[in-house]
Amino acid sequence: MPFKTIRITTKEKAQNSPTILTTFGLFYNGKFITHEIISPNKFDRLLSKLL
Repeated sequence: MPFKTIRITTKEKAQNSPTILTTFGLFYNGKFITHEIISPNKFDRLLSKLL
């Protein structure tokens, strides 16, 4: 599955990000999914639900 990462490198980018917690945010088709860092197994289950 193709994916895109965005590294936030400035305070301004962090303040304008679409999530409150800028450490990690997972979006699918522009929809916010979670902000937690998930394990590979949990990611697989989540991916199965989304696809």
